[in-house]
Amino acid sequence: MVCQKTCGFCKPALTVITSCDDTSNERKETLHTPNFPSVYGHNRHCTWKIVAPIGRLVKFDTFSYEIEGGSTCQYDALKIYDGSSADSNVIANLCGSNTENGLISTGRALFLEFDSDGSSDKSGFSIRYSLIELEKSFGPWNSDGDCDASGKTCGPGIQQQTRTCTNGTMDTCTESDRTRNISCNLADCEKDFGPWSNNGYCNASGKTCGPGTQQQTRTCTDGTTDTCTESDRTQSISCSKAGTELPNCQGNIFGCKEDKISLKSYHRKYVVAERDGSVNANRDDKGTWEVFTVERLGGNKIALKSWHNKYLVAENATRGYEVNANRNVRGPWEEFTVENKQNNTVALKTYHRRYLSAKKDGKLIADRTQAYTWETFQPECID
Repeated sequence: MVCQKTCGFCKPALTVITSCDDTSNERKETLHTPNFPSVYGHNRHCTWKIVAPIGRLVKFDTFSYEIEGGSTCQYDALKIYDGSSADSNVIANLCGSNTENGLISTGRALFLEFDSDGSSDKSGFSIRYSLIELEKSFGPWNSDGDCDASGKTCGPGIQQQTRTCTNGTMDTCTESDRTRNISCNLADCEKDFGPWSNNGYCNASGKTCGPGTQQQTRTCTDGTTDTCTESDRTQSISCSKAGTELPNCQGNIFGCKEDKISLKSYHRKYVVAERDGSVNANRDDKGTWEVFTVERLGGNKIALKSWHNKYLVAENATRGYEVNANRNVRGPWEEFTVENKQNNTVALKTYHRRYLSAKKDGKLIADRTQAYTWETFQPECID
């Protein structure tokens, strides 16, 4: 029989070959001893070969039997072979009265051999058979190696696991059946900090001397459960601890004992007040014309008076943002705000909110809206 039709479609069927007539019922999928349930008779020899289609196995349901017994089943016996002939492995040698649990072939076929002698006989057996497909079977998952946290020794990671897989009759094992990656967790990571670095300059409340505070920043990487806060990333410490300490305030705002200073530009030229009232930054050395008297006006505001007893003035846009030293009286245009910059340099912001800038050609002008290197000056005390 090639196949059975069920509900209008063809399903694969078992093939049964028997040596004894009327000992199988393919419609009911059973096989039995002759005359079952009556006695099977003397000197009977019957064989059955049950073959499943490719990719299937043969299954026997649990069945009871009653066969003349003996200590080694030497009288009557039913032998079941795991294969298609009596040359296959014997998986059952049955006699007496008992129940046999269901059997499943390891291949496509089972072979049965029944023999009775010439003495007493019994009712024998009836076995219901079917074909099955074995699903893949799996062993337990086992961790392979250690938790991989991308080279770290803490925090979440990935754990590789492996297991055994046995192919089913139709469904073969794949790599994903045998290996997988799952999440794992090492000990919690603590927050990780970078080194503190100075941010900006020492803040001495607008002064260029005396004690102050230095803001510092650093990087912070969150821990597993402990996240970084603003205080982890920023702090304010004394300028002396930060290495940005300003000079002591002993006299003027620049820390000089006396109230006189010279100003050296970024181009290493001194600012000079000429006799005609013009101001430049083109002197290699300082003399009397390169010296200015500092008048403190409160906070970080100052006025500068030249050796010629004239105030330094920053003109407005109409006058080309010129810087001169030709005023006898101090007004708002003669006032400057001192801003601390790097390496003990300062920038001078005018009333017009522009910065004094020393050009490369030695010209001094007050036209810059932001302070860069050309807008910084090194104050030198004249004691």
